[in-house]
Amino acid sequence: MRRLDPTFFTPWRWRAGSYADFNLIAQYAHIVAAKEMLKLCTVGYCDAESLLCRPKDKCKAVMFFKDDRHFWCHMTNREFEKVYDN
Repeated sequence: MRRLDPTFFTPWRWRAGSYADFNLIAQYAHIVAAKEMLKLCTVGYCDAESLLCRPKDKCKAVMFFKDDRHFWCHMTNREFEKVYDN
């Protein structure tokens, strides 16, 4: 998976979508259960600590492309490792 530059993770893209776009609740069990669907829509990621917009410790920012738009969400490192088999 591509590591993206933190500047791609803008406030507008953060507001453009969420896990609700996948009919998911932002909880570990729901995210992990939907990993194949999430993988299909994943563009890339970066370490969330390096974000200018909404930095977060012990997380990744994951960029998705769905319904002709880019958006991103935080994913804990634990969720990220389980979803992307790292």
